[in-house]
Amino acid sequence: MNMGIRSVVLCAAMLLPAIAMAEPKTADDWYSEGETQYNLGNFDKAADAFKQGYALESVEKRSRRTSTTSRRRIARAASARTPRSSTSATCR
Repeated sequence: MNMGIRSVVLCAAMLLPAIAMAEPKTADDWYSEGETQYNLGNFDKAADAFKQGYALESVEKRSRRTSTTSRRRIARAASARTPRSSTSATCR
């Protein structure tokens, strides 16, 4: 039993630095990292994190806008392919 607790503590001790060093993935993660660094007094690191968040936020917004534009274009194309009415098809 005592050996099991030691192995859990050892695994936790080995994984903790890896978790702490995980790089932020989203703009919000970078902003949180910036706040943490600011509160720790690491102002240069905080500024870098905020810049990363800002840059990533811009990319995320462009992606959403592009995605919305793509959906509109797809909808327009789909409506253009559907026949309007049977009367317009029979006009000569």
